[in-house]
Amino acid sequence: MYRKISLLILAAIFFASILFIQPWKYFQADDQLPTFYDRLPPSENIGRTDILRLSRALSKSFYHYQYPIREFLSPEFLLGQAKNYGIDLQSSVYFFADDKDSKYFTDIGIMAMVLDSSKIGEGIKRFQNLIPFRDTVIYSHRVFVYGTQQLYITYGNDWFLFYIGANFDARLKSALFAKKNDIPADWRTLLNNFDMTDHNIVMRSFSTKLRSRGIQEATITAENDSSSVTFFSQLNPFDTVSFSLKTGYQFKEKEFTKRLINLHLDVTNIKRNSRDPIFAVLNEFGKKVSFPVDAFLDAWSGDLAFRNGGTYLLNEKYIESELDENFNISEVIKTKETKISGVSGYLGVSGNSKDFLKTMYRKGILTEEGKRIRFLYSPPLNLKTSDSTYLFYSSNYKPELFPGDQNNGVWTVSNTQLNFYLDSTTTRSIYGRIILPLDEILGN
Repeated sequence: MYRKISLLILAAIFFASILFIQPWKYFQADDQLPTFYDRLPPSENIGRTDILRLSRALSKSFYHYQYPIREFLSPEFLLGQAKNYGIDLQSSVYFFADDKDSKYFTDIGIMAMVLDSSKIGEGIKRFQNLIPFRDTVIYSHRVFVYGTQQLYITYGNDWFLFYIGANFDARLKSALFAKKNDIPADWRTLLNNFDMTDHNIVMRSFSTKLRSRGIQEATITAENDSSSVTFFSQLNPFDTVSFSLKTGYQFKEKEFTKRLINLHLDVTNIKRNSRDPIFAVLNEFGKKVSFPVDAFLDAWSGDLAFRNGGTYLLNEKYIESELDENFNISEVIKTKETKISGVSGYLGVSGNSKDFLKTMYRKGILTEEGKRIRFLYSPPLNLKTSDSTYLFYSSNYKPELFPGDQNNGVWTVSNTQLNFYLDSTTTRSIYGRIILPLDEILGN
């Protein structure tokens, strides 16, 4: 009798313990565990790349320019190293970045799939010989941190995270506490866009900076040949695209050209609000220098050309005080040669152009200097006007304009010349390209 009662009491205690501890919470079925994709963190800029295909595409460039570490960037070497340390490079690698509070990306992360998490620790040990990481625990998870540089490495059974930035806790939380079938919406759209699978790099951006300029979303893809990398862009404004492309007069690129812009737009339907990209960009610039945006749009016909590069000699008159032989002071007009930057500008205008020009003088954006003028801090410029054009130039002769249909530009950054093109527009999208030459990057 007592034995039966004791057994009943023990059974009651056992089942009460089971109900209290609920051990089934610690043994989730595999089909209930979050996938790698569920762990991808929401971000303003997201993308993916096929590392091996990208390496294969760039290998010709590496060898053409005799890049010093080209052997370590070959697809064979990268794949072998990744397998040795449990990382899956035969699948896509995913990246994310934010730039909310900075001019540049300050919150950057890379996530890769894992084949064997037991091998990663050995790879980190070898890495520590080059960079002294310390390990710590965040959310009961082991994390490797490099000094005070906000550089982190951590991993799980099927994921690996490399991160640089000040928002690591939130990024780690997204990976650790993800739920099954809870892929962030923007990542889901990227993953389901099968038209983009043939590109080496794909990136989607919803950044605050783009949105402040009237762009709701941007999609960027990249392809390369042996001499350059081309970035293709698709910009989707909040509203319908308010302009289209047309033909017009433009400057040609010359050997000395460092900066070039040729724009020929039909701006009849531009909306004067922050959701229109052209108005938003002009307004952003206008706030910095009190530029009269409305007066400009009333006068502008949609054609604009600009070229900068080279130097010219300008004969400038100046007054100098001199002593004559009787020690009397007299003022003498002299001439000196001054080197000035080569600048040419062309603006297509309509009937309201005189009001725009008067406003520019009244605000001090244009100032007279002898027979020339200055635009803010520009060199002294000649100005020739007609009913339909304004032509600015720092040389002593008028620059030649040519009819053309290209909307393009050149911008030189650290001796690297970027070429950009505005290719086409539709009702909802703006398409363009940026070409980055590799000779200055890999050749040096």
